[in-house]
Amino acid sequence: MDTLEAESTVTSRGQTTVPAPFRKLLNVTDDASKLHWRTLHDGSVVVSKLEGPGDPLITEFLNFIEADARQNFASLRPVTPEWLSGLQKLVKGVKIDLNVPLNPDDE
Repeated sequence: MDTLEAESTVTSRGQTTVPAPFRKLLNVTDDASKLHWRTLHDGSVVVSKLEGPGDPLITEFLNFIEADARQNFASLRPVTPEWLSGLQKLVKGVKIDLNVPLNPDDE
């Protein structure tokens, strides 16, 4: 994905317009859309669209991952091309059919 950049002005009431490229990216199409704002340790801000309630198990898992990442932030490393290449070699030739149920022994 290409990097998106845009500017907006904050009013005296603390309001701003979400720039069009970001509205399109986030699929923010109506007045009922809600955005979630989160700061990262480096001071940057992540904005994401709030979806419906979703799957509570997945939400709990993602909360666990987020808490672990916050606690161990200094240990996080970016995915390098070399690491990705190693993963691709590891799974080369492995065929997966996501429509086939898991074997009961695997669950």
